[in-house]
Amino acid sequence: AESIHFKSARKTVLNVSVDGQALKVDWYVDNYVKYPNRPQDQLINVFIPENATKDSPIIFYVNNGGWIANSYPDRTLVDGTDYNGTYDRVGVALKEGYVIVSYGCRSRADEPVSGLYLGHSPATMTDTKAAIRYLRHNRKAIPAGDVEKIFITGTSGGGALSTVIAASGNSPDYFPSLYEIGAAGVELGKDGTYSSKPGYGDNVFGVIGYCPITDLGHACAAYEWLYGDTRRIMYITGEMNYPTVDENSVLSASAALADDYVEYIDSLGLTDEEGNPLTSSNFKNYISRLMLEEIGKTLEEREIKYRDITENWLKKNNVKYHELVFGKPNADYYVDDKNLS
Repeated sequence: AESIHFKSARKTVLNVSVDGQALKVDWYVDNYVKYPNRPQDQLINVFIPENATKDSPIIFYVNNGGWIANSYPDRTLVDGTDYNGTYDRVGVALKEGYVIVSYGCRSRADEPVSGLYLGHSPATMTDTKAAIRYLRHNRKAIPAGDVEKIFITGTSGGGALSTVIAASGNSPDYFPSLYEIGAAGVELGKDGTYSSKPGYGDNVFGVIGYCPITDLGHACAAYEWLYGDTRRIMYITGEMNYPTVDENSVLSASAALADDYVEYIDSLGLTDEEGNPLTSSNFKNYISRLMLEEIGKTLEEREIKYRDITENWLKKNNVKYHELVFGKPNADYYVDDKNLS
C-alpha cells in the first residue's frame, strides 16, 4: 500500500513571479490513494505560495478534457515563469495567496490493466473525490490552506466533472469504489456497510464550472442547434473540412441533430421569469439576453478596477481620448464617426 500521509510527499521549491514580483512556491507531489491501479496518473500536486496561510482558500483544478483525458498534470506551475496577476488564473491565485491543487486520475481513455478495464464510470469521479479526501486527511500536516474552503474548477468536460463532484458531495454511492482504491476516511463495517469517518468528506465549498457539459444525452444536438450555421459558413469559406467525410453527409447530420433539439426544447414546457413560454423560436434570444445582462452586471461591479487598468494603459501608451465609458447599453451595433462595431 502507498502512504497517503503528507509527510511522504516529495517537495520541490519553485521560483516564479507575479507581475514581476518574485514569489517562492513549495510544490508537493504525493499519492492520494493507498491502492492505485494507475499510479502514473493517480498523483496529486499541492502548490503553496509563500503568502498562503492556514485560512487561504484552496483552488482545486480538475484535468478533464471531454471526459477522456485525466492524465497527471506535472506543469500546472512552471519554475521561472512570470504570471499575470490580473488575467491569468494561476497568477491571480498566487497573487491572492491561494493554495493550488491539481491531480491526475483514471478515465475512459485508459488502457486495460492486467486485462481489466478500470477507467469506466465511476472511476473519474471516485478518484477526484479521493484527492479531496486526501487534503482533509492531511489538514494538520499541509502547511497552508483551509480544507473547508475548497473551490473545484474545470472547463467543458472538466466543468461537468466539477459540477458532478459539487452535487454529489459525501454521497454514499461512491463509498464502495472509494474503499476499493484505499481513499482516506472510508471504512467497511463488519455488517458489510460502508461509511465515512467524520471530517473526511469529499464535499466542496464552491464550484467554478466553465461551459459544463452536463446534459450528455442532448449535447450533440444542442451543439448543432447553436453552432450549425457557423459550421455551414466555415464549410463555405473553407475554414472547416473533413477530407474523409462527405460534406453533404456532415451538414445533413448537423441539420437533423438541430431539428432533434428543437423538438427537445419545445417538449420541456420552459418559461421565463415572468411565466412567458420559452420555445425553440425564442430560446436563443432569451439566452443572449441573460448573457448580456450578466456581462453588464459584471462590468458594473468591476468598473473601478478595470477603469484604473485601462486608464493607466492609455496613459502609458499616450492614447488620447475624450471620455472612457463603461457599461454601454446593449445593442447589435455601435456607430461613431471613427468606427463601426
